Amino acid sequence: MRPRHSPAGRANAPAIPAQPSARTDTRTRPPDWSTRLADRADARARAGRAASPPEQPTGRADARVSAGQTAAPSRRPGADRRRGARQRGSATLEAVILTPALLLFVALLVFAGRTALARQAVQHAAWEAAREASLARTAADARAAASTQATALLTRLGCHPAVSVDTTGFAIPVTQPAQVSVAVACTIDVGELALPGVPGTITFHATADSPLDRYRSRG
Repeated sequence: MRPRHSPAGRANAPAIPAQPSARTDTRTRPPDWSTRLADRADARARAGRAASPPEQPTGRADARVSAGQTAAPSRRPGADRRRGARQRGSATLEAVILTPALLLFVALLVFAGRTALARQAVQHAAWEAAREASLARTAADARAAASTQATALLTRLGCHPAVSVDTTGFAIPVTQPAQVSVAVACTIDVGELALPGVPGTITFHATADSPLDRYRSRG
């Protein structure tokens, strides 16, 4: 049997301090940092969900409605045909305007090439004719040699050159300096180009000199 205590003994017994309950201790204890961070993360997530735009419509019907709201109105087939006809008409007009200009440009290029080639050929024929004339022994042979050489070189251009030879150097005594001069004129036909403002024929002129040998007899 447990001994019974008298009221006086209970009064004299030391008072035992009351222990705080678990609920009181939890409320009075400050929260740790991990709890604060978790609360802040939850608050940010809730704020982000509140600020996000509403969900787009889903489903086939909603997609058709959304596409109908954003899609541009379709054009009629007749408008496309008229637009294509206008484009074809513009292309035809451009071709009509540009074709003659292009043909004229090509003709000018051909004309410039032919004239440059003819001028160079006439000058070369004059040099060769003067050289052949300087190798002759007499003035008559010099004139014949120059004419033959120039004609042979310029026949391929379709012209018959006019060759003039100055043989006064053959009258100068031997051992004295002398020369022979040749002038060549060649007429080129350019009428097939049919360029506006360009004549049908162009004549090119060229001259050349060649010295005579000092120690060879001259007749």
